[in-house]
Amino acid sequence: MKDCIFCEIVTGGEPTHIIWEDENFLALLDIHPYREGHALLLPKVHLSNVYELPEPLYSEFFQGAKRLYQPIMKAVNSDGVGVTLETVNAARHLRIHLIPFNHADKAGLNGRMDVNSSQLEDVAERIRTEISGSNR
Repeated sequence: MKDCIFCEIVTGGEPTHIIWEDENFLALLDIHPYREGHALLLPKVHLSNVYELPEPLYSEFFQGAKRLYQPIMKAVNSDGVGVTLETVNAARHLRIHLIPFNHADKAGLNGRMDVNSSQLEDVAERIRTEISGSNR
């Protein structure tokens, strides 16, 4: 879709830190994360809400999130990974936010982190390593 940053990312028109992909979905690090390891899972086709996803893509979308949570959790040493489904948003591109958390962190999501590309690539590599290890 024209003017969709996520469609640009999918087609390679924008730089990103990909952690996983298959023929239908792409997972990447959020460039303005709430926590280290904050990832986005999105369909490669432009869809603005979850109700537009036909089966079996609907199920595969959530299976992708399930597949990613353990590698993300291990890579950033968190207690868990929260999930937020974003459907109606400024970008108008359906996505799942996977946000690591620690039980001891009482601060919640008070703001986005300031990170650079090198830091994101380091986290992306750690997550990709965990994903590779979980496929054995």
